[in-house]
Amino acid sequence: MLKALAERHGCSERVAFHGWVSSREELRSRYQRCGVFALPSRWEAVTLALLEAMACGAAPVVTPLRPFVDVMRPGENGILVPFGSPAILAKMILRAYEERDQLGMEARRTVEAGFSSRTTMAILARVLHSAAACDGGPR
Repeated sequence: MLKALAERHGCSERVAFHGWVSSREELRSRYQRCGVFALPSRWEAVTLALLEAMACGAAPVVTPLRPFVDVMRPGENGILVPFGSPAILAKMILRAYEERDQLGMEARRTVEAGFSSRTTMAILARVLHSAAACDGGPR
């Protein structure tokens, strides 16, 4: 359906539908080459795809879902767009493309500072130490 839509609007030569990418190396390579990562979802449970793209330096354009808003600093490390506004989405993708170097660099810094495995494990260790220190709890 999406391929037919792209053909109908005359942009099928500029759009690639890759389907499922099972190789982590291939996925990383695509994130690194994409420039702009757009995820105009209405529902996402976690931000994994967003964080992966940001870690690879892609400039993100996403909708204001709670998991995304917690990661984004609009205009600094990505761009937020309203739900169901294709014209605004297109405009913001173009803006993100123009600002991709700065947005991508800040996006990567965001992931390194707050979502790296080292940071995540340090937070988990603090939570576990705190839980173990609670009176009356299992040790």
